[in-house]
Amino acid sequence: MRAETVGGQEPEFGYPQLSQLLCRAGVTDQDFNLRDMRELLGRMVFNILIDNTDDHEKNHAFRVMALTQRGRYRPTPAHQLGSGPSGVHRRSGLGESTLDNATSQCELFGLTRQQAAEDVIRIIQAVNGWNAHFAAHGVATTDIDALAEYIDGDALLSQRRDFTAATYLSPVMASRRKGPFSG
Repeated sequence: MRAETVGGQEPEFGYPQLSQLLCRAGVTDQDFNLRDMRELLGRMVFNILIDNTDDHEKNHAFRVMALTQRGRYRPTPAHQLGSGPSGVHRRSGLGESTLDNATSQCELFGLTRQQAAEDVIRIIQAVNGWNAHFAAHGVATTDIDALAEYIDGDALLSQRRDFTAATYLSPVMASRRKGPFSG
């Protein structure tokens, strides 16, 4: 997409814009575009939960599929995922990088509020098992201990503990929830 724009006039593509690109120009066979949109929301949630401070549009790539049939896009596998304290203020294309903002416009990702909440909980459960996964794959104990100070530190652990589908789906939360375009 960048190659088609005039230098200095490149559009910004946050997660919602990337999702809508998949909605319009993704592979529709077997509803891949809908699954890819959901995957994109999951990547955003995962990056928030591990505080990936290098999460930006240039870390998202798409493959052109069926080039002879007006080409359709599919996302490439996730890459450049990392965690660590940097003091960098992150934005997701929806404002502050929080679970609340990540799910505030779930419809742009083809999901209901219930589906988005279920996905967040599933990803939280996966992130909660990060240290066992790392140990099973041969990461040194000293590295796991160093990461644990951050990934299981108060800031990141509290957002995993505090998110519940019931709270997210409650009418009070829904009425207080504002998207990035609300006044």
